Amino acid sequence: MDKKQQVIRWLEDHRQDYVDLLQKLVRIPSFSGNEYNVQMAVKEYAESHGFAVEAMAFDEEGKRPNLRITYPGTGGGKRLLLDCHCDTVPVEPGETWEHEPFSGDYDGEWVYGRGSTDNKWGITAILMTLRALKECGVTLSGDVIMQSAVGEEPNCDSRRYLGAGAMVRAIEPKPDACIVCEGSIKKVGTETPRNLKFSLKIEGKGCHPCSRRQCVFPQNDGIPSGSAKGVDALQKAMIIIDALYRLERELSTDYNRGGLVGTGGAADAPRDTIGAVTITPIEIKGGGVNSLIPSVALQYSAHYSAQFTREEMEGLIRSTIQNAANTDLWLREHPPVMEVSAANDGFYTDIRHPLVELVKQAHLQVCGEPTNASGWPAGCNADAMNDVVPCVVYGPTGEGAHTVNERSNVQDVLDTCKVYATAAMDFCK
Repeated sequence: MDKKQQVIRWLEDHRQDYVDLLQKLVRIPSFSGNEYNVQMAVKEYAESHGFAVEAMAFDEEGKRPNLRITYPGTGGGKRLLLDCHCDTVPVEPGETWEHEPFSGDYDGEWVYGRGSTDNKWGITAILMTLRALKECGVTLSGDVIMQSAVGEEPNCDSRRYLGAGAMVRAIEPKPDACIVCEGSIKKVGTETPRNLKFSLKIEGKGCHPCSRRQCVFPQNDGIPSGSAKGVDALQKAMIIIDALYRLERELSTDYNRGGLVGTGGAADAPRDTIGAVTITPIEIKGGGVNSLIPSVALQYSAHYSAQFTREEMEGLIRSTIQNAANTDLWLREHPPVMEVSAANDGFYTDIRHPLVELVKQAHLQVCGEPTNASGWPAGCNADAMNDVVPCVVYGPTGEGAHTVNERSNVQDVLDTCKVYATAAMDFCK
């Protein structure tokens, strides 16, 4: 039996070890900002299996350690980084779960709980991959490095300055390539959309609800009417909201940038969700007292292709808001105020990069069928690392990330471990 087959057999034989570790990690809450306990559990597990662990914290209090765990090569070979994150989104009050969110329940097929699919399967999968390489006596020239990062969930700044981005910048020598271990339905993710988060404030003028008639209908001479009496901020906000919905549709279906219209892509490289532009209202606030709504505050999250620069997309949004406001007498004199709160440029790796073919071939060897390169629809640690080390995203199919009844399929992850191990043996040989 060759080494690859030996490693694959080892992973199948140690299925229960995988389940036990994932259950243990799920049972440790690790909302972003409170990752210490789960990282210490990861550190203890790695050390118990003979791996050296480096911990590095970049927060001011030093309470959010990132971990680096290395299966060392003999020297002179390429170095492969396997990246994951230990933080999760919170469990919100009032959520109804079929399995308790920190139960780690296992039904023989799925492990349930917060973080099971985002991203504690990733921690467990990499640890099992390193164990398989070590215990099967695989000799490589280059290092295989695990990175368990904090602060992935909030935004790209957190990833860059507190988590994966800070860690990869601290590695010397730098890794030659990185597989970001996130669920990708076993496609090779080569890019993520850019993201722009912004707020809008639309001012009106409050007045008693009984006086709305004066705001809406002409009054007798000498009785205030229209904007002299009151202005419904929600009604004014709807002008802007509708304009942004129209911009979203036009950019996603009719706007041609470099041959990209809509989702774009090709059969062997479908840029799923990447070509489309979405401008999503994620929060709206206003009113709350017995008055015509005096102001409306909106929060938006826009996702868009790298075909647009950040400046272009922000400019399109601002001009759309201004043009819509200019159609209304009140908004022309009281224009909406837009403020950008966060921006993420995503990541991009050319589908011709050798790393893409490496992972596609490893998938083919393990799964017996080809996969393709594709867009990956959400932000991830690659966004904060790709300017230092080329990255792709590869992982299993998960369910319930960021919502109730989150769960991870054990066989799917074990097959993913086999792909990681095969890629490592081919890359670091």
